[in-house]
Amino acid sequence: IEEDKRCPIARNLLLDFLCSCAGSYSGSALANYAAGLRAWHLLHGREWLIPPKELKAVLDGATASAPASSKQPKRLPFTPNSLAAIRDQLDLNSPLDAAIFACLTTTFYAVARLGELTVKAIRDYDPKKHVPRNGLSITTDRQGLVVTKFHLPSTKVSPIEGETIYWAAQEGPTDPKAALDNHF
Repeated sequence: IEEDKRCPIARNLLLDFLCSCAGSYSGSALANYAAGLRAWHLLHGREWLIPPKELKAVLDGATASAPASSKQPKRLPFTPNSLAAIRDQLDLNSPLDAAIFACLTTTFYAVARLGELTVKAIRDYDPKKHVPRNGLSITTDRQGLVVTKFHLPSTKVSPIEGETIYWAAQEGPTDPKAALDNHF
């Protein structure tokens, strides 16, 4: 696509592209593509020329023609009971199992992405991308309650500045503080 035709994106260009993808991608994937383009236009102060009703009609059609493989049944949510069931299968005296459970409870209670707290292999660890031990600290929240804070140097949403996540101690067998203390 010629550079002068990329922005603002022409109505026909986007709608034709989305129509050409219908049947190969899920409706939500195509809606995300369109939303990303719209966000880019708005962020850069560019005019968005796509009529909302036409975009909705194309996305509705794409949803209806989405391949069956793009539709997955809804899964039950993870709950503290799910974590407790996993804990029951682990040997928390084993360093590996202790690390797994600490990571699992931290991910759950901090509402983080698992990939932001794990590495595929120890050789892949990079302190510029992954949480170093000194990235953990104890602080208080706005109500004066004690929380554990982790600075993630790089995340999917903020790859350069990273993000800070928090959790507070919980009562019961899925307490992330007890899991982390056991791991350390």
